[in-house]
Amino acid sequence: MTIHEDKTAEVEWHDAHVREVRALPNGGVVVDFVHLVVLRAKDEQILETWSYKAALELSGVTEFSIAGTWEEMEFVSDGKLMDGTSEHCLLQSLRAGMSATSFELEFSANGARLRAACTKAQLRKLVPVERLG
Repeated sequence: MTIHEDKTAEVEWHDAHVREVRALPNGGVVVDFVHLVVLRAKDEQILETWSYKAALELSGVTEFSIAGTWEEMEFVSDGKLMDGTSEHCLLQSLRAGMSATSFELEFSANGARLRAACTKAQLRKLVPVERLG
């Protein structure tokens, strides 16, 4: 399978599964996803839903917190990556590395939260897993 180059493909944080969160020696943070939803326009009226494995690298991290605990493979109930004006996440922008001001995930089972203030976000190790619908 190939990575979608569609300029309108969007990352959807809802329903993602986080495998691991780790700090980098340079002060950055990596969030490893075993399931990350990407919505891709098949044509003007039909969206395809794809599952990807990916690592989101946050750099320029000035604040980072995790409140509560979550289990591996727990669903993300809500999430957003802000760039100061918007929370839409185009796959193409994230692959290239985009300016960001904050990143948040909330987990479904007990409301655990991950929050980071950062200056850049980039998706790395992006691997399509399967088409979901």
